[in-house]
Amino acid sequence: MQGELLATSCLTNNWCNQMYRFSYKLWQSNGETLESSGERVLEALRKGKEISASPGETLPSGPDVANRCYQQLAHSYEEEYGGFREAPKFPSPVNLMFLMSFWAVKRASSEGAEALQMALHTLRMMVLGGIHDHVAQGFHRYSTDSSWHVPHFEKMLYDQGQLAVAYITAYQVGMYACTLCIRALLPDIVEGAAGGATQGDISIHPYGVKEQGNVDPAQVWESEGQNVLIVRYSVELTAAHFGISVDRLSELLSDARAKLAKVRKARPPPHLDTKMLASWYGLMLSGFARVGAVLGDKALLERAERAACFLREHKWDEEGQSILHSCYRGNNMEVDASPIAGFLDDYAFVVCRLLDLFEATQRVCWLQWAEGLQLRQDQLFWDSQGSGYFCSDPLRSDADGAEPSANSVSAMNLLRLSHLTGWQDWIQRSQQLLTAFSDRLIKVPIALPDMVHSVMAQYYTLKQIVICGQPDAEDTASLISCVNSLFLPHKVLMLADGNTEGFLYQRLPILSSLVPQDGKATAYECENFACALPVTCPQELRRLLLE
Repeated sequence: MQGELLATSCLTNNWCNQMYRFSYKLWQSNGETLESSGERVLEALRKGKEISASPGETLPSGPDVANRCYQQLAHSYEEEYGGFREAPKFPSPVNLMFLMSFWAVKRASSEGAEALQMALHTLRMMVLGGIHDHVAQGFHRYSTDSSWHVPHFEKMLYDQGQLAVAYITAYQVGMYACTLCIRALLPDIVEGAAGGATQGDISIHPYGVKEQGNVDPAQVWESEGQNVLIVRYSVELTAAHFGISVDRLSELLSDARAKLAKVRKARPPPHLDTKMLASWYGLMLSGFARVGAVLGDKALLERAERAACFLREHKWDEEGQSILHSCYRGNNMEVDASPIAGFLDDYAFVVCRLLDLFEATQRVCWLQWAEGLQLRQDQLFWDSQGSGYFCSDPLRSDADGAEPSANSVSAMNLLRLSHLTGWQDWIQRSQQLLTAFSDRLIKVPIALPDMVHSVMAQYYTLKQIVICGQPDAEDTASLISCVNSLFLPHKVLMLADGNTEGFLYQRLPILSSLVPQDGKATAYECENFACALPVTCPQELRRLLLE
């Protein structure tokens, strides 16, 4: 059977056909030896991936692990253009989110300031670079050079979702990245511009476009005479160069990008993979939810909820009470579900994103579904020896890469759920998971920056921010908006609406003792539900949360 599959996949390739014939003869003559060698390879892989907590082993120190992760990232940081390696250079959102979380707990230190600078400079250089599609928006998978100029022209859903969260986090901490063409398309003379410059002249200037092309042919095959848009001059410098206002320049650039997009649409489009994975879909859902919450954009929150409803309709097996790994969009836009059962990543990523959606909308149905999915994930994937979750027996995901590992995400999911539902077993399970990874966290935390975030959350203790008020009241919205405007990596947010028969009150009876003060919506900042004095003013709440 294996030989038939190999032959089918390689049928059109002569080299593959030769390899198939060679492999088949080798298997026929020496199959037992090959099988034995394969078993030894698998056993070596199992041992290399063995992760377990030794008797009496404790959770590693949050500050120590975080400091070492910061130091390792700082050592690999590329100062001129940002990022953490030479070409090819990947966005690595997990690194950026760790650095901003590290800054959040070390704001007053030089290390905290440096961590924030590394994250913001990387994000800024990426948005200016060619890895960012300045015409149709979004980010390509990676840059083929160290300056983020020439990308690998492929966009991945998991990158868009994670980078949306990274950029909105940067916005919360004070980075205002502007979103940012060609003469033949844009011939109109711009009134008042120096030297009778056309819109094309002005539009290509900030992007470093050249007549001979701005891509080195030695760097990229078949690139002679080609340009990849990359911001070389700021809008302020460009406006001054042509003697026009920044506002006028912004209008011209916006119009130029729209015209370029129109021309691009007339070309044969690149291939679109119609496969929709539950895990990647979850990452994008979180992007909509987090950005919508911070900006107070109801349209984005509605899109996030529609995405969650799509997951429920097409990637949830009600009979089997399990997630389906994927579904496909057909030629007539119909959706066909795959019978493949969900993997660990699917459960972990969807649970995390449902928790984000709950905090963004305060609709309890998303928290209830997240709780149910976590219970199912525990049944399917938890190691009975208490050493984390299996991604495939007996292996565990043990590194954060282009996506965070499922164990890293699960450690934080368990902690958040325990504070939102009051189930203490989940805190213990999160601690067991992190303890099992102690050796890796202590020696090479740079391999698990997202898990380091969970270790920090355990050390600093998640804060529970409870807003008591009516869901549609203006004063309630003001307090929630205040919380959402701040980057608070170690918190959960919940709305106590007074419905003592509701899900949250049943899970957390202590909510009944937290009530609005003087008829106004009231905020409580709590640690294990030991709460500070209530506040009703958004400015006072902001001061309290930043202390």
